[in-house]
Amino acid sequence: MKVATTKPWRHCLNALALAGALLPQAASSTELLSYCLNQIEAIGAPVMEPLSRHRQFGQLVLLRDQLKYLAESGDSDDLGRCTLLLNKAMGQFRPQPQPDPTLLALQAQLLHLDKQVLKTVAIGTPRCMAGLAPDHPTTLDLEASAVSRYLNQASDSGCRRAVWLAYQNRGAPDARVPLRHYRERASEQARAARFDSDADQQLQHTPLLQADRVAEFLNQLEPDDRQLPWQPRAPEPQLSTPPEQIARQSLQRLVAILGLSLEQIEPGQWQLWDDDRLLGYLSLQGGEASAQTLLQNHWIGLSPAVAQLTYRTRPWYPRHWHRWMAQSAETLVSMAGQPLPYASSPSGGAGYGFGRALARQPDLQQAVLGETLPPRPLYSAWALYQARMGLAVAQQAPWSPTALSRYSERWFQHYFQQPAPSGLAPWNSHSDWAIAGARAYLPIWYAHRGERLLAQWQAGELSADQIWLALAFADGEPWPQNQKSPAEYAGPTF
Repeated sequence: MKVATTKPWRHCLNALALAGALLPQAASSTELLSYCLNQIEAIGAPVMEPLSRHRQFGQLVLLRDQLKYLAESGDSDDLGRCTLLLNKAMGQFRPQPQPDPTLLALQAQLLHLDKQVLKTVAIGTPRCMAGLAPDHPTTLDLEASAVSRYLNQASDSGCRRAVWLAYQNRGAPDARVPLRHYRERASEQARAARFDSDADQQLQHTPLLQADRVAEFLNQLEPDDRQLPWQPRAPEPQLSTPPEQIARQSLQRLVAILGLSLEQIEPGQWQLWDDDRLLGYLSLQGGEASAQTLLQNHWIGLSPAVAQLTYRTRPWYPRHWHRWMAQSAETLVSMAGQPLPYASSPSGGAGYGFGRALARQPDLQQAVLGETLPPRPLYSAWALYQARMGLAVAQQAPWSPTALSRYSERWFQHYFQQPAPSGLAPWNSHSDWAIAGARAYLPIWYAHRGERLLAQWQAGELSADQIWLALAFADGEPWPQNQKSPAEYAGPTF
């Protein structure tokens, strides 16, 4: 497909709904807002005729997919304005409860206190500089990458623990008041909506619908790695197989394992098929870092998926292999397709969990990498601790930091088999726990499920088709092309 060189992003956005082999380029903010406004205006207000109404909503959904990609390419005020206008237009087809402005403001404050580099820690003694480069700064930003580098380089365990503790507590005291207000208001709204707790409300549309069931699931698991979170990672050997070969061969094996097929369009671009059902268009290319991007969702009866897989061209280490397999499997599963989201869509993660389990298999490693890798945990003590604490934060009513501290000490001791560092209060620094802590179990749930599915497949109890159905569809059956009539979807005009 050939596209004019002027304003390529506009042609590419339109192409996403068709063959999909093109990628949008960043547009200027003025062009983007103009494009967005024109599209929304052209679609118009909802009409009463069901089929036309269904098509209108489908066009808005496609526009949302386009904006999602552009948001990853660059941010702007106009992109935010366009998103607000689009959400308002979509709300005419699927009315949503009005968000609480106070909760939104508190949420933004917590995210800012968590994600922005607002504090530093001084590396004050010579022993805390041991193992670091001579020109290493003595003041460390309390942000993830800087702290991670320090933990992997500093020799003294006590110094590493102190820096890790400072990072975990970076939100205090600033976040204490907004965190309390946010959690109290969220709990009040959950009870008003007739949920036992905000945790139960957060768990809607997840595999485990109630906090008690999440706790029961976590009770079944013990860590397969108890390494303390401030300990340095073990050195990893560089993989000898070229990155492009790993990426291509692992993709081909994933497709075969899931019972799918690829039909090449041109080098590096394929159609992805499930028997005689076109799922979408897939491209593979090299880049600075590995990334998997779903440019357009597969909306059944409206548009195929458009996905781009970018592999890291620099040498790979085992962590890159594990991440690539997990993300690639999730990308394939996300291309399965679903009806237009008039209601909430199922949450993703099943493919990611299966890919994580699959990447650990020595036979697959030997076939693709030419070597087997050191064992990698599925359920680390730190991941299980975080899931416990996220659930505890979501369930706290009334809000009680004292109760959270006791809970933290209990589960840190349980998972790491030693007392927690004195003064550890990480709930102030984890905005994800505050906003959706009950959902922190999901990566562990999907890894556990992926491990079981893989074992059943290897034992001959499940076929490739059955694995695919279990991963891609919540009830184990593919979405029919017309799950409901457009009239059932469209509903009345509000």
